[in-house]
Amino acid sequence: SGKYHPDVAKQLNNLALLCQNQGKYQEVEYYYRRALEIYESKLGADDPNVAKTMNNLATCYLKQGKFKDAEALYKEILTRAHEKEFGSVNST
Repeated sequence: SGKYHPDVAKQLNNLALLCQNQGKYQEVEYYYRRALEIYESKLGADDPNVAKTMNNLATCYLKQGKFKDAEALYKEILTRAHEKEFGSVNST
């Protein structure tokens, strides 16, 4: 369906950037979360757009002083990247 198309996610990312420039971080957060949802469901967790959007969301958290949220997101990005390169972090 149209509202879950990756192009919509791209527009959501653009809206988020626009709101970020205006300091509207709650809106920024909402747009990035929606974009993330679309990218993950349509393109899969390994798509570069997912990591990019997660990174943007983490930056948004940092700008609001939500350090715990930002840290959790950065850790998730790193874990996913590591698993993509080398396999599961937990495997021996």
